[in-house]
Amino acid sequence: MIEENKSGKVKSELAANLVRVEVFLRHLNYYTVSESPSYDMTDLLSDFGGNIGLWLGWSALTLFELFDLIRKLLGLYRNNDRDKNTSGQNKASAHNTNATSSTMKISSSV
Repeated sequence: MIEENKSGKVKSELAANLVRVEVFLRHLNYYTVSESPSYDMTDLLSDFGGNIGLWLGWSALTLFELFDLIRKLLGLYRNNDRDKNTSGQNKASAHNTNATSSTMKISSSV
């Protein structure tokens, strides 16, 4: 702090070097800026669990559809084998029936 002299030298020095500044605010409103997380840990875990549930659900559904497809393909394969076996027997029996009926026609016409 400046010590005051008896001669008043300090007063004159202060008066020569002192400036008065007045600051006025246009508005007395003020803004508060604060930060907060927009995505909490609970939101993250719940979204992660939901996505895992969807993926597991789709995977299980796909797995069941795959089993169903295999079952249907095996069923078609078995039906084709049965049709081949029965169609061979039907052709033989149809051939025998045609031979018998033609023989009957011959015998009936005589």
